[in-house]
Amino acid sequence: MIPMTELPLVEQRLAMRQRLSAQRECLARQLGDISPEALPDASPEDRPYPRSITMRFLSQEMGMNLLAQVATFLVGYGMRSTKST
Repeated sequence: MIPMTELPLVEQRLAMRQRLSAQRECLARQLGDISPEALPDASPEDRPYPRSITMRFLSQEMGMNLLAQVATFLVGYGMRSTKST
């Protein structure tokens, strides 16, 4: 194998891109990174991302509604406490 410093810049760039691509593919396999399009009938629990239960809950409609209600409550609570002082 020829050392990278002896290769022309264009070939160094191409070799680097190939290594990065191979590394990304390896990481995707290890992490189970499968796009939702690849698993159209899979339930959200069967999909690899998001992996945390909290993020899965928040990414669902019910979780987003709950998050919006909590945020609204906290903003309202903050406004009430600034008025009273």
